[in-house]
Amino acid sequence: MTALYEHIMKESRDISNILGVEIPMLPLTLEQVANYAHATHCGNCNKPSAVGISKVHHHCHVTGEYLFATCVRCNLQLKQNRRRRHQIPAEKCKN
Repeated sequence: MTALYEHIMKESRDISNILGVEIPMLPLTLEQVANYAHATHCGNCNKPSAVGISKVHHHCHVTGEYLFATCVRCNLQLKQNRRRRHQIPAEKCKN
């Protein structure tokens, strides 16, 4: 049981180290620029872009790859929280 616990804790630390890195967004390709310019709905909540609500470039902070156009609200909710430690969920035993 001790070996299993140590393995799980090591995995948790490794995942936290990977997700804790914030890579800036890589330059957009011409296709990505066009997709962003033509986006009329948030790529996350699918709500239409509205006047006064900015759309932003959502990207992966681990790879720097552009993902999709999103509203500011969704972009902030999708961003990794650096203050929260990443955890591996485990269900309780039902014995």
